[in-house]
Amino acid sequence: MLMGVTGAGKSTFISLLAEQPVQVGHSLQSCTVDIGIYSFVDRDSGRTVYLVDTPGFDDTARSDTEILRDTALFLAMLYRRRVRLAGLVYLHRITDPRMQGTTLKSLDLFKKLCGPRALPAVVLATTMWPALEAAAPRRTSDRDRELAAGVGQQRESDLLKAKFWGEMVKGGSRMVRHDGTAVSAHAIVRSLVGIGGGGVVLDIQVQLVDEERTLDATAVGQLVQREMAEARWRFEADRGEYVAGMEQALADSDAATFRELRAEKEALEAHEVRRAADAKNLAVSLRQLALESSGRYQAIESGVQQQQQFQFQGFDEEQGDAPSLSGELLAMQSQALRVQRELRESFARRQDADTRNLLHSYQVEIEAEKERARATENAMALRMEQARREQRQTARSMRQIQRQRARSHNAVTSTIYRTINETFTAFVPAAGVRDAQVPAGNGDRNARSSRPDDARYRQSGSQ
Repeated sequence: MLMGVTGAGKSTFISLLAEQPVQVGHSLQSCTVDIGIYSFVDRDSGRTVYLVDTPGFDDTARSDTEILRDTALFLAMLYRRRVRLAGLVYLHRITDPRMQGTTLKSLDLFKKLCGPRALPAVVLATTMWPALEAAAPRRTSDRDRELAAGVGQQRESDLLKAKFWGEMVKGGSRMVRHDGTAVSAHAIVRSLVGIGGGGVVLDIQVQLVDEERTLDATAVGQLVQREMAEARWRFEADRGEYVAGMEQALADSDAATFRELRAEKEALEAHEVRRAADAKNLAVSLRQLALESSGRYQAIESGVQQQQQFQFQGFDEEQGDAPSLSGELLAMQSQALRVQRELRESFARRQDADTRNLLHSYQVEIEAEKERARATENAMALRMEQARREQRQTARSMRQIQRQRARSHNAVTSTIYRTINETFTAFVPAAGVRDAQVPAGNGDRNARSSRPDDARYRQSGSQ
């Protein structure tokens, strides 16, 4: 069984070995949307090896819950039919500078899916080595080539840290390089088929079948729920920021920003509706998962078991049985596709009903928030109108005060000027009497000297 993130090279790996055509993607869109079963005959041992292709948990078309439901049902039904996996291959791109985000989440889900008991049957394979070499510039010296090779070695060392592959390697998993050739792919598969024994049992199989847990109570289901709870917390925080931004936009009378924030908030809430529906779809038992498949998925697992038993009885030594096996395998794959399509349709119908219910509740809440927003907007408009009225009243009051001050100033000024005029008027006659008592010899000079003063007095009086 091959697992890994979208674009890690699962379908490419299978295409190097399988005798059936395999769709290989060359973009960020996932080309594996369902579980696929392929086969090839190992020429060294003569045994038929079945390869199971799985979609990545970071699939672009389906949620983690949908992928987990299909993968868990497939593995559980294999276990119930006593069909065991020979091993698991987890693929990782060496071209990724670091493991984080969806890549780290996919690895954590894989660990919980397998459990410690399955680690010895796990191969951790790094892919895309030719792409890493092609991405480096041309090297001319031996020293430059050594530096280029050191990039891949450093990333391998980083993968061996405890939080990545370190604990799995300590538990018995093996780390290998897949160089993209058929020889390398054969070597990896032979290392798992050659382990022998009764096959590997995964934790998800024991928890669903033997312990009869619901999917959300399994180790991998609980991990998915923790991630959903964190996503819910982030949603509440982001939603609060959007509401605060919308209120600020209302206060600033910024209608464009308000509409933009409201659209982003509604998109965030729609995404949360889908996530809530996914969380609800985890609370199912194996029986409920099997009932949704209408009994056809069990027939597929039974067919795989019969093919495996027929192989162990020595059919591979008889060349005449190969065409019959190929035809039966193609029929089984065709049936698997039909069942998977029915599973998706059943899941979609159930999810649509849950989504409608959740969407209705969110719509009620959104309408209430819109009503609160309108009330806030109206209150802001009233406050702005009241502020404008107060501003006009203040302006009128200031004008009245200024007019009153001007009238008071004019009255004081008039009083001062009247007092000055009265003083000069009283002073001028007194000065004329003193001039009349001057001796005759000095009369002409005094008369001449007094004229300017009289003119000044008259001027002052007129003022």
